[in-house]
Amino acid sequence: MIIYFSNHQTILFAVAELRRLHMKLNINLAIQFSNKVNLLVSTERRIILMLEKDFQLEKLQLASDGFYITQINEDVYIVGESERAILYGVYQYAEEQLGYRFVGLKEVVQDDFTPTDIQTKVYNPRLKRRGTIVETIRDPQYIIQLIDWGTKNGLNEFFFTFFLWDEIGTYLYRELEKRNFNITLGGHSLSFLLGEKVQELEEGAAFFSKGSELQEYVIQQIIANCQRNPIVRRISLWPEDVGITEKDYSTFMPNYISFVEDLKEGLSTNHLDVEVEHIVYNAGLEWNMLERNMNTQPSSEVDVLYAFWGRNYGESLLTQEENQSRAYQALEDWKAQVDQKHTSLTVLEYYSDHFMLSELFPPLMQRIEADMKVYEDLGVEGVLNLIVPVHQKQDSLEVRYAWKWVQMMNHYFYAGLSWGKDFHILSDRFFHSFGERANFYREVLRQLEGKLASHTAYNIPLFPARVIDPEKVTELSNVSEIVSYLDDVLGIIKEQSINLDPSLIPIQQNDNFSSFTQEENLLFYLHHIKVTLELIRDKWRNKQ
Repeated sequence: MIIYFSNHQTILFAVAELRRLHMKLNINLAIQFSNKVNLLVSTERRIILMLEKDFQLEKLQLASDGFYITQINEDVYIVGESERAILYGVYQYAEEQLGYRFVGLKEVVQDDFTPTDIQTKVYNPRLKRRGTIVETIRDPQYIIQLIDWGTKNGLNEFFFTFFLWDEIGTYLYRELEKRNFNITLGGHSLSFLLGEKVQELEEGAAFFSKGSELQEYVIQQIIANCQRNPIVRRISLWPEDVGITEKDYSTFMPNYISFVEDLKEGLSTNHLDVEVEHIVYNAGLEWNMLERNMNTQPSSEVDVLYAFWGRNYGESLLTQEENQSRAYQALEDWKAQVDQKHTSLTVLEYYSDHFMLSELFPPLMQRIEADMKVYEDLGVEGVLNLIVPVHQKQDSLEVRYAWKWVQMMNHYFYAGLSWGKDFHILSDRFFHSFGERANFYREVLRQLEGKLASHTAYNIPLFPARVIDPEKVTELSNVSEIVSYLDDVLGIIKEQSINLDPSLIPIQQNDNFSSFTQEENLLFYLHHIKVTLELIRDKWRNKQ
């Protein structure tokens, strides 16, 4: 029997999910609403869902989104700090007691699973903000899958650009609402919010000039949007994705921060409980948008989102490489400032960005594990992961590249590690579906990560091109070095005994990954990496 103590829509959804997960295993549970804890011994096992504030049996110390699972007599209690936390607890229970695995977009039950005795345990997340940023994915069914998957893996936020939300938000609203997700709107959406008035804007920096008449128009647009969408809990509006020159910088950042403070005031005046943040971001590799000029005074009203574009994912955040060290010093400075102002700092990461990481998309399992430890030690409020689809090039195989499956390798580890789950448990669950070759593929991806991630070291020196864009590069001083690097990575892949059935290649497309096994999808990925490496290597050789 399932007993629940509130009719909140998220708890009702948690009850429905708990019953559904049991029904799939042919276990039929009755459902009962109650308004008090009954300690009398029952003739049947009961699973009791309740909020921390109503749990009088023990004093708990749950963080935001935290939950507690315990067994008293024969009854199981799933106690959450909030309604959403109870839902997290339901999925944790399903993993530990029913054998469910939520690694990919499709939930599965582990065949050889044996439940263990319930151990009383508090589950508190490592980071407060854990979410997915989507900018250009105009595929509501796929995003609904990500919403479902995200809750099962402990994420609590979805971030949409205003223009994407305008296109598909109505399709997603109910799925987000019943899971009580935190919704952020913003991104590079200034032109969208201006609409026809964008013609009045001479250049992006001009919008943030003191006294710009267009600012109040945009603020009113955002207020109206929040009034129509009460699930929106944060606005994070960024400048357009271009660098601000040194000439403009002395006034740009202070004016930009002043604008977001005015936006925060406008939202509060209209009785909207919506947080606001501004971004610090080296757009166009303009460091003066990431590094704080001493004339720029941080705000005591709005939060900070930090985004370093061009990171070398082959190296630690703490490496002494010049660009990496410079970016980390900027992060430390902004963190020190928000601590003084009693605001917060969140990091935007690119673990699932197929533009920055390109078609030579590296597994980043170990890198994400190390990053989360660094971010936790630094005390950042959260880390958000950006998903960007692959950008098709006519001479590549991308038309048959299942980027949605590929990006989930990193997104799965990001979700689990941002919560604070054990890396080895996450790894075992990820590779379990590969059967007898699980350890083989684990080692293949471990070796590949160490080499393949290093191609991102060329994003800054080749900017705006990447390693996969030799046709765009005119400065040829790095050619021999790049060819040698690509040959080295190719050597690692060719050393592995990877057996992909060639008859499957013609029928594999970018969106039919659910038709194949996990092993087949991984083999498609490795095949694509190999062929792309050869193609790109030969193009660079022709430039020698």
